[in-house]
Amino acid sequence: MGKIPDRAADGLLETAGIADAISGVRDGGRVVSVVPTRTPAGERGITVETSFVQQDGRRLAQLAKLVDQGELRVRPAARRFGFAEAAEAHRRLAAGGVRGKILLVP
Repeated sequence: MGKIPDRAADGLLETAGIADAISGVRDGGRVVSVVPTRTPAGERGITVETSFVQQDGRRLAQLAKLVDQGELRVRPAARRFGFAEAAEAHRRLAAGGVRGKILLVP
């Protein structure tokens, strides 16, 4: 591995299984990978963790039932933006005060 960049990141959310991505994290930083079979090895004091969602149809059905019964509220999207409006969506989210989620759609 080469020289660690001067502007290394404090942390990394690694979603593609690219173990070399850890090279962009500062000494003592943190990496969380959602690809359990490709978690990068810890080095330079970097904390490495794996986090992923396990499919569970039974629990999903229970959640859907609670939504249908009105016992669990789901916030609808605050607004939908086309891909061409991604910069505006980011500005709105960064400004704060957005309730619900912002969706980017084709």
